[in-house]
Amino acid sequence: MKAAFVTFYKIEIYCEDAEKIEWENIKVYQESEPIEISIINKKKDHCEIILSEPVDIKRKTYISIKDKCFEVPYSNLFKTEEFNEKYYYNGFLGCRILDDKIEFRVWSPIATSIDLLLYKNGDPTFQEDPIIFNMKEKNGVFSGEVDLKYKGYFYTYKVQIYDKIEEVVDPYAKAVGINGLRAAIIDLEETNPYNWQEDKYVKLENYVDAVIYEISIRDISSNENSNIKKGVSF
Repeated sequence: MKAAFVTFYKIEIYCEDAEKIEWENIKVYQESEPIEISIINKKKDHCEIILSEPVDIKRKTYISIKDKCFEVPYSNLFKTEEFNEKYYYNGFLGCRILDDKIEFRVWSPIATSIDLLLYKNGDPTFQEDPIIFNMKEKNGVFSGEVDLKYKGYFYTYKVQIYDKIEEVVDPYAKAVGINGLRAAIIDLEETNPYNWQEDKYVKLENYVDAVIYEISIRDISSNENSNIKKGVSF
């Protein structure tokens, strides 16, 4: 037996011998709370369950029939236009430094809560208690603001999704610390080398004309002709 949400109200259940199943005995739960079923549409090879209220995707949904109970995934729902219309967002995501504050935004409609964790060090192997800020959600987007004094710090998110809590790096981070495990609060324009704005790039008529090399910084800096002061120290 397989089931999936296809809208916020509708579950489709496929199984062998669907016509022989007593669908009237089916029950739907969000966590342990029952959800009222509005309509049961019996089909030849499947059954449609129409709920009386939209499902809350931040909570797991289960179906119970006779002595069997199984989870109903949301993966098909996430692909629908209905989901897109409800949670679509095309604004800023990540971390940015403004004139009077530092702003964070991350998109995660299924998250129950997200906390912002600030660290002085970009290396997680150093023992350090983070400074924790609770982020507020609006329509699937979690946001938070901190003082400019935290510029130069590193950050992660503590995310709760269903019964799991994990510390993760910002998927929209523009710079990271050691091994990419903590995102950096940084103004990239302040990291530009002297006269960077005067740098000229090679203009190509076609991108396929570009010749691109990939090389280890350690290897290229170890050559005595590199003129790098601290070679082989990367």
